[in-house]
Amino acid sequence: MDILLENPPNIDAIDAKFHVKGKQVLFAYGDKIYNPLCVNVPPYLLAHEKMHGERQVAMGVDAWWEKYIEDTTFRLEEEIIAHQVELRARLINGGSRQVKRGIAKLVAKRLAAPLYGMMITRADARVAMEAALEY
Repeated sequence: MDILLENPPNIDAIDAKFHVKGKQVLFAYGDKIYNPLCVNVPPYLLAHEKMHGERQVAMGVDAWWEKYIEDTTFRLEEEIIAHQVELRARLINGGSRQVKRGIAKLVAKRLAAPLYGMMITRADARVAMEAALEY
């Protein structure tokens, strides 16, 4: 995916819902990642955004974004999928059960953060992330 150091084409609609302008946020938009504040993009975030991009292309980028912005259930489903991909990317080199659970807890905390609209509790996010773990 190309990484562009600018806002995505639909930033006004995204910002109206999530108030993200000026915050260190990445945006997938089809086959591109928009990175307006030059955030470091480690491989696990690239995997997360790539999953969003693939799903956007499959559904239609504009249709995906419209549904993501308006439909909390859809947004949660999409974020669980992308966060599980992120978790697996973070664990590419394996680790003990304890290490895996610790990273799952960290990723769950991100999923339950205000950025996504507090759609899920940390406990439920942790269950969703641990479902993606392979021991």
